[in-house]
Amino acid sequence: VYEEAKDKTKVQKVLEDANDDYNLSHTAQMNLVFFQDCVEHINRIARVLAQPRGNLLLVGVGGSGRSSCAKICACMSETSEFNIALTKGYGIDAFREDEKKFLISAGAGAAKATMFLLSDTQIINETFLEDINNILNAGEVPNLFPNDEIDRVIADTRPRAKECGQSEAKDAVWQFFVESVRENLHIVLTMSPVGSALRVRMRMFLAL
Repeated sequence: VYEEAKDKTKVQKVLEDANDDYNLSHTAQMNLVFFQDCVEHINRIARVLAQPRGNLLLVGVGGSGRSSCAKICACMSETSEFNIALTKGYGIDAFREDEKKFLISAGAGAAKATMFLLSDTQIINETFLEDINNILNAGEVPNLFPNDEIDRVIADTRPRAKECGQSEAKDAVWQFFVESVRENLHIVLTMSPVGSALRVRMRMFLAL
């Protein structure tokens, strides 16, 4: 149920408080100016993050506040936030280790609402987008987890599957994990419309 916010000053105060809360819990500080367009974008992002399977493609030039708005919304909705840190030698192997972390956060154990934020400037290998495309399509990346890690994920997920009245068979628990990932994981991609990269990627990876 949505309630119309008739007092813009009150909305501004709520967002400023959320910005303060974000700064208290993060070392990288953000000091945002909540002009009208920014407030409207935050409302839209927050609405999508509140929905199961809510994913976002934020298109705008670099420095326009796409990632900052998403981070504020994640903080307001108490959604766990994941992003990658590019370092020398960072490649597909490191990316897949990071993928495991946010998939486990969203699907195993307590299965928390989780946002994975990825900028087009961080896509140093198109395989990154191929994996994201797979997650959007099916909730998993084929052959991402080795057998021993699959067993650990299943062991962490089985108690919750049992609580939900699901079968405790290995394959059934794994499918429950995948469905939990699809429900709880929010993928947020920030991309620039400048040049042909966005257009080409949309054609290559249809789930985007």
